[in-house]
Amino acid sequence: MPLVDNCLPFGVGSIFFALDSTSKLSEWQEAVADTLNAIPSISDMRINLPEEFKLRHQVGKPYPAVGGVSFRITIPESFRKELLVPQMTSLAGDKFTVVILHESRHPVAFVIAEQAKSARAGAAGVILVRNFLVRELRLRPGKAYLNTLGPSPFHVNFSLEPADQTEEFILKVIPSRGYQTYRFTYSEGRFSSLPKAGTELFLRLRDELAYFYHLAEVANNRRAMVRGVTNRTQDLVTKFQDPDLKARIANFFLVGMAMRKIVLETIAVDYAVQRSVSQSMQDLEELYDREQFPCFRTYLEKQASDKYIATYISGCKDTLAMLSQDRSQQVQITSLFISALAGGFAGALVTLLIH
Repeated sequence: MPLVDNCLPFGVGSIFFALDSTSKLSEWQEAVADTLNAIPSISDMRINLPEEFKLRHQVGKPYPAVGGVSFRITIPESFRKELLVPQMTSLAGDKFTVVILHESRHPVAFVIAEQAKSARAGAAGVILVRNFLVRELRLRPGKAYLNTLGPSPFHVNFSLEPADQTEEFILKVIPSRGYQTYRFTYSEGRFSSLPKAGTELFLRLRDELAYFYHLAEVANNRRAMVRGVTNRTQDLVTKFQDPDLKARIANFFLVGMAMRKIVLETIAVDYAVQRSVSQSMQDLEELYDREQFPCFRTYLEKQASDKYIATYISGCKDTLAMLSQDRSQQVQITSLFISALAGGFAGALVTLLIH
């Protein structure tokens, strides 16, 4: 773990490797090793997994729930210039150490900028490594594929430096425009070197960050459910606005059943979302009951509450209520029209019979 000017700038993201299907740890390990070793700019690759661990303990996808992968990677200047954020990425240098720690909730990647020109270059390192790996694996596809989950980078620039202090680690949060800065210091009396302190800090941060990305995955699933009912509601609006007379007549008879189905689906999604948010908040409380070095509680609470999703559900409900009212008026007017026609026909028939 190289260091720059006695400071360790690093960024965090969800970057990890998985296989389409496997039940054997050895297959996963071999596939990841072969895939990474095929990239010329990667060196010092190591995979550390407990021997007794089996992939049947995985969460969601075939990747380990414990252990870790680390490697060094050199990213050429020509690639850095291709990105749309050259001013940001130019601070990160071209050499990085990537440490992926697997945890039962979700893998977390720490990207160290070895030749950073600024302590605030950590997030840029994640951008560079993520995009470079995507390109390289597109050129040299292996059995293992790259997984990422946003936000990657985590919206913080991290750094670690030695200090004369009794506490193992102290965090100073420096608010700034764009990404915040988290400046960690460690006790020189408790750690013999910056790399050893960095290794311990990553382990301390792993569980909280893993839960953050778990919450991000849960939130994505909630948004997918809401997106489904939102799209179907929009399709219903489109049918109501169809200018074609034949289509509007056909929709008049068919849209009622479709509307009832979407209303019921919206109610079910609303209940599922509320239950999911409640469970996430409960799990969060349990996490912080045992967390000894909390650093990201505000981020996790925002991710768990997912307050904006309620706006989309309310929008669907309001739209469906308006369409339902509009349809009721259409049905009423149509019924009166048909009744009038029927009455006129009956009157004409009586007149004809009398005469």
